[in-house]
Amino acid sequence: MKKIIILLSVLMLINLRSIAIETNEENDKFKVSANVVSGLKIEVSPVDFGLVQVGNTIDTVEKSGEILITGEAGQNIKINLYSDDNFTPVSNGIILRNETAGVGEAIFFPKIILEENSSLETKDEIIATLDNEGKVLYNVNGQLTVPDDAISGNYSGEMTITVKYEN
Repeated sequence: MKKIIILLSVLMLINLRSIAIETNEENDKFKVSANVVSGLKIEVSPVDFGLVQVGNTIDTVEKSGEILITGEAGQNIKINLYSDDNFTPVSNGIILRNETAGVGEAIFFPKIILEENSSLETKDEIIATLDNEGKVLYNVNGQLTVPDDAISGNYSGEMTITVKYEN
């Protein structure tokens, strides 16, 4: 009987100890959330200066270009503009090269204009808000300088545009 009492006492102490250990544990729930939005899309049309005489700087385009960005309505976006694939800021100008001769350069400084006719200077970065249809439209024109020693021919260059949602 004495052994049974001792055994019961030991078992009770073990149970009390395990209860004490369990009560020292803490727990909580960790919440994970995400605001899922539609993907961004960029559509562009080119700027066309038409005929430009050698040695001129002009700021009148024959046809303005456009940048249309679509995504989640009401969201802020960040647009970056680069003059090449090496991510050189567009404010340094975009080099246009003679397509056939392979030599000769002209330089283009783009001006980005919001649809509501508010002119922007050449900028490397634009913060915008997508409208209630999830769109923002920019017209693109600018200034083109053709040096005196330029070779006649068709000149072209590109501007790289990146866009992402801004928190």
